[in-house]
Amino acid sequence: MINLAIAKFLPHGSPKCCQMSISARESKSPKSCCTGVNKKLMKPLMWGLAETIVSGISFLNTSSLDSRGMILLDILPKGESINADRYCEALDRLRHAVRRKRPGLVRNGVVLQHNNAIPHTTKRTKEWLERQRWDIILHPAHSPDLAPSNFHLFGPLKRHLGGKKFEDEDELIGEVRDWFSKLDANFFPQGIYSLLPRWQKCIALHGDYIEK
Repeated sequence: MINLAIAKFLPHGSPKCCQMSISARESKSPKSCCTGVNKKLMKPLMWGLAETIVSGISFLNTSSLDSRGMILLDILPKGESINADRYCEALDRLRHAVRRKRPGLVRNGVVLQHNNAIPHTTKRTKEWLERQRWDIILHPAHSPDLAPSNFHLFGPLKRHLGGKKFEDEDELIGEVRDWFSKLDANFFPQGIYSLLPRWQKCIALHGDYIEK
């Protein structure tokens, strides 16, 4: 499953960094994240994120991970934005990384989950996914509680970056890479396996809103 979401950060020690809500993202923004999964339900799942860093430092990354760790961290060149071409290029790099690092996922099949951002729904993107025989799971709009990147990953990353100051983009990206490399081995499985009760609750409530 590939899950897409956006997190915004205010670096340079801004206190607003810890106050920004992931759910307040722009639902049609093309700057979204990729996450992938094993085709078999609740098996080690690839997931990832795309982030927009504002207040002077901006970058977009697509990171793909599974329960064994990072598979691919893809940084978009500064000044460029995601369109259908860029999105397909990112998916192609992910495909090669999966073949190299996780051949078992290739044999079992990949299921992709992404939102309705324009780059994800273009003819070119759909044709790319059909060629690779990646299955698609639709993700309901405005449902961060059903996206591991939102309910499990972004919060800890935002707290880690909160209050820190970065001189440039390279320093910020380095800090993000370092954070990923030091995550506990149980971090990603915990996020993955918590999906099942969340799905069950959503089905039981017929997709209605849930009070925390």
